[in-house]
Amino acid sequence: MRALLAAILGGAVLAGAAQADGKIFVPLPDFTALEGDSARAEGLLREAFMVNVLMMNCSGVTYTEEMSSLVIDSAYLLGYGVLDLTTDALETGYSTPAFDYLDTPNACHNAQARSDKLITVLEGYGGSVIAYADQDQAYLDWRALMDEIEN
Repeated sequence: MRALLAAILGGAVLAGAAQADGKIFVPLPDFTALEGDSARAEGLLREAFMVNVLMMNCSGVTYTEEMSSLVIDSAYLLGYGVLDLTTDALETGYSTPAFDYLDTPNACHNAQARSDKLITVLEGYGGSVIAYADQDQAYLDWRALMDEIEN
């Protein structure tokens, strides 16, 4: 079931340190300040899902691989790590509403502004859109972190 979420978010991971199908690894936010503040964590998670869906589906929006990694992995950290949600809860509570939003008029109107704002917020928590120089080591560190929060 977790593989379904990874596919939905566009961040499916291949096993092995040869890296995840072109995925670029970036420094991730430290969300410890959100532990115990589920309202803020849920709002940020909702926006991460929304921005990811908009960026994948709205034309004319700048959304680099580094930005994608930051947003998707932040969603994993918030959903699994901070809020301790199941994949089903993430899909029904966050992914489905984000995709449903695409059917609303002018859904893509402010997509770039939303993306830019979210990236700024994630950078405020210590995340970055600058890729690690050593992507092999970054993959190993990322895999260990994902294993930790998914268990």
